[in-house]
Amino acid sequence: MEQKYPPKDEKEEEKQHEKEDEKKDEKRWEEKYHQDALSSITWACILIWLGIAFLANALGWWTWFWKVEAIAIGGVGVIVLIVALLRLVMPQYRIPVTGSLVLGLVFLGVAFWIQFGTVWFWPVILIVVGAILLVRSLSRRKPK
Repeated sequence: MEQKYPPKDEKEEEKQHEKEDEKKDEKRWEEKYHQDALSSITWACILIWLGIAFLANALGWWTWFWKVEAIAIGGVGVIVLIVALLRLVMPQYRIPVTGSLVLGLVFLGVAFWIQFGTVWFWPVILIVVGAILLVRSLSRRKPK
């Protein structure tokens, strides 16, 4: 039995198409990465905030009331929430933000827990969850 192979031209043509597809995929990823400057800005702000929080702690500023861990984690939570809100209002940076909102709220919850202990933690969590449910129910579109 003789096995037929496609002519070299078809193989070369197929390889060429694969290379072109790979280049297009790389280009798309690079374009998305370069277009989303908000992610880079977010990480820069987080690092700057953490530096400020720990420097302020080293200089003795906030030690009279706030714990540095609460300040650091709470600030990161606020930054993440601000970026999520910016993504909602800026069409060029719009991506799904549910994960960012949850992460920001978790950071804030942990900051409250560190600062105030468990006495404050669960009531704050209940208030936040209730507020989220309220906003979600009010923002749903009514059927026509």
